[in-house]
Amino acid sequence: MIYDPMNFDCVFRSATPSDFEELRRFVEASWIELYSPHVPKRSVERFLAADGSGHHVCFHLQTFEVGVINDRIIASINCCDDFITALFVERQFRGNGIGSCLLSNAEIDGGRYLDIPAFNMPALSFYERRGWSRLCESEEDAFGTRVRSITMWKSMKACGPRL
Repeated sequence: MIYDPMNFDCVFRSATPSDFEELRRFVEASWIELYSPHVPKRSVERFLAADGSGHHVCFHLQTFEVGVINDRIIASINCCDDFITALFVERQFRGNGIGSCLLSNAEIDGGRYLDIPAFNMPALSFYERRGWSRLCESEEDAFGTRVRSITMWKSMKACGPRL
């Protein structure tokens, strides 16, 4: 179900320390939704046991931006230096421009590179439609499973105002 953009207000803001636990759960659910169909169950169990989402959020909390509707995190992105991670929008809010707004803000903040699992064709298409190009391929470790990854980049052209 796609929400009518005129029927909800999404606020974009920097994550705060009080967001930690909700953001950790959001990133965990996002990782599981994305990776669990493509990696063995043991890798998902390792991710959960190692608290992969907690470590990621703890390390990057100061550089996360979130999309919030009705005081609930429904989207996230992280831009650390020139590298973007963790762009994810809750399924029911996809198709409303929320991911595009977060990506635009990260680009304005200097984000020029990102890695995407090669199996995530919707994300590859999303970025390519927004002017991103494939730079190279490599392998990443997804908690014990080797996953082909595509590094993308976007040129340093002038960006518009933050959304």
